[in-house]
Amino acid sequence: VSYWFDHRTVYLFILFSEFQTYLLVRREKMLFILIGLHIGSFIWITYLFYKHSRFIAYHFSMSLAIISSLWNTLAFGLLLNELLSAYFLYMIIIMTVAIGACSAILTGIILDFQSFYAGSVTGIMGGIMGPMLGDILSGSQSIALFIFIELICTILLFLSLQSSQIRREI
Repeated sequence: VSYWFDHRTVYLFILFSEFQTYLLVRREKMLFILIGLHIGSFIWITYLFYKHSRFIAYHFSMSLAIISSLWNTLAFGLLLNELLSAYFLYMIIIMTVAIGACSAILTGIILDFQSFYAGSVTGIMGGIMGPMLGDILSGSQSIALFIFIELICTILLFLSLQSSQIRREI
């Protein structure tokens, strides 16, 4: 008599569950690596803000503050939503709003008060939007969107700071 649930099925189930646990642990390590890369790129861009702050005009500094705070909060919202479960959504929103406000304060200290104000409003808005986007998207889509946002915004900010046409004359 052949049973549907025999010992081979149990072994396959155990093997599959161990593989899922391995992928889950590996995914968490990947998320921590992505968070570290994001923090590193944000520190690098902020250093470039500081280095070129004398040459940045006020209207361009507002655009830089808006882009950097929105990029920071959207990326952190996506990653924190992948790292933590949907049960902690309100905590993730509060954390990303605080991260957006801190990045806007840092940008405002480096550049000027107008950029602080514009960046803080955009950081708060991005802090609310980032976890919601992460909650709507599934795991692989959220990571792909994070990598897309990270690459586009880092390249955009770096190239705009290296451009000589938008700098002011001293």
